Amino acid sequence: MKVAKDLIGSLIFLDRKSANIRDFDLSRICNSLNIARDNAVTALRRLHSVLFFPRVKDIGETRPRFYHTSFRDFLEDPSRSNEYLINVKECRSALFWGSQALADATLCCGLNKHPYTASIDYLIVISSANLVVLAQQ
Repeated sequence: MKVAKDLIGSLIFLDRKSANIRDFDLSRICNSLNIARDNAVTALRRLHSVLFFPRVKDIGETRPRFYHTSFRDFLEDPSRSNEYLINVKECRSALFWGSQALADATLCCGLNKHPYTASIDYLIVISSANLVVLAQQ
């Protein structure tokens, strides 16, 4: 349940911030949260009635979205969601620091080891855009 809650919290945060799917696809979210993509898909698949999964060749290149905003509201309301409560601020922090750690590791260890970087310019643009979106509240 923790994997699903971390992912859903990140999806809620990114959805509220209108973050570009290309900058924060499922693969990037999983990498930032240190969650294996297969585990993420398994955890989210059970929520197919409330999450929309775009039909694409690679699910990692897109991001699931909520069918209804009322489900997001339910998950953030402690009086209604009880054990299913999602703390979006905690998820935002985890996503922010995970993205920062990925950027740091890429700069320290070399660009060829990170799947999202083709050049140093690309890394700086993507990393900066991600951190700016995540840093805003």
